[in-house]
Amino acid sequence: MSIRGFSCLITFSVIATVAAGAIPPRQWSRPTGLSYDACVATNGDVFVTGTFDGTVDFGDTTVTSAGSRDIVVARYDEDGNTVWVRTAGDSGMFTPFNNAQGVVSTPDGGCVVSGEFYQELAFDSTHVLTTPGGDGFVARYAADGSVMWATSDSISGGYFEGAASDNTGGCYTLSTYFDEEAHVVLTRHDNTGNPRWLLDGTDGLAEAIANDPDGNVVIAGYASASLTLGDSTFLSTTGRNFLAKVDSAGQVLWMRKYGDGVSASDIVVDSTGTVGSYVHMNRIGVLVETEGGDEQLARDLAMQVAATSPKFVSIDDVPAGELAKEREILKAQAAHDGKPPEIVEKMVEGRLRKHFDEVTLLGQPFVKNPDQRVRDLLKASGAKVNRFVRFEVGEGIEKDKTNFADEVAALR
Repeated sequence: MSIRGFSCLITFSVIATVAAGAIPPRQWSRPTGLSYDACVATNGDVFVTGTFDGTVDFGDTTVTSAGSRDIVVARYDEDGNTVWVRTAGDSGMFTPFNNAQGVVSTPDGGCVVSGEFYQELAFDSTHVLTTPGGDGFVARYAADGSVMWATSDSISGGYFEGAASDNTGGCYTLSTYFDEEAHVVLTRHDNTGNPRWLLDGTDGLAEAIANDPDGNVVIAGYASASLTLGDSTFLSTTGRNFLAKVDSAGQVLWMRKYGDGVSASDIVVDSTGTVGSYVHMNRIGVLVETEGGDEQLARDLAMQVAATSPKFVSIDDVPAGELAKEREILKAQAAHDGKPPEIVEKMVEGRLRKHFDEVTLLGQPFVKNPDQRVRDLLKASGAKVNRFVRFEVGEGIEKDKTNFADEVAALR
């Protein structure tokens, strides 16, 4: 299954920006306490939100929590300099329910933050929210960090998953709450904080949310049996993951299934191309972004990446240093055969092309038709591949290197 523009972002306790490229270098990184979400403003600035306890250093700014768990929102410019940091909390000694779960930028250069709080949450002396127990909140910050409005969003007995912009200064929020069943709740607030509409789907869990350039919203989640949002129903007999697209008026445009056993950490809508996804045995997951072609082509290419694990899209993406190193190795091998220099050069270029055909997506034989290279498939389809990402369970985990023979000998 493919949707237009689908990709993933995972946020940890350090925020970083990277430059474009196959293996992007880090430009800067900053500590942010315990961060839950981040977004990029139209001018390249970065907003990040999360929770903290005690004192946290944000580069040029140090903040101290009022209670045991406060909410923090920080803005950095595109070079990583701290623009402002704002906190919200109360003086209670035990406030485990204060969580900021989502932040989205607004057209005026500010941001909207959503999350959960317990009993009281003070953004400043004017904007103070109170509730007898736990509740949700939505707050809008201006570009200078001042609070424009803050409102509670009832999710008693539940939790927030995040927020998305509606492109007018308002926002969508996604949450799950529980009574006899689990409910997926999607709400839209206008640019003054007033709720416009609410969709409540029973027997499901909310997981991720994103908006598209037209102000629509895409949500991901899990339905244990059937999930009804508005006039649309997603049916499942075994428990399946779903995607749904909703317009700004609250009308569900479509609902789709995606890979069983895969939990959506985050989704991003990208208007530049179609992204095909493929999950193999819940062990390997791939996303491939294409321009031109159709959704089946994007999925086929994702399957290709899962099967062959290429390192690059094309030879143009190979770092110059790696090209030069491989060329020198091949040149030394060819010269050892005693060939004339002009023959050596042709041999090197031929072997170099063969080597990088094996490790680049475009140079590989197409898995569904080995007589055709992927580059030829794309040419025939009038398409191109912008980028891909491949994940495999256990990838990146450092494993101890042991000598099996020595281990056996030690047991004697």
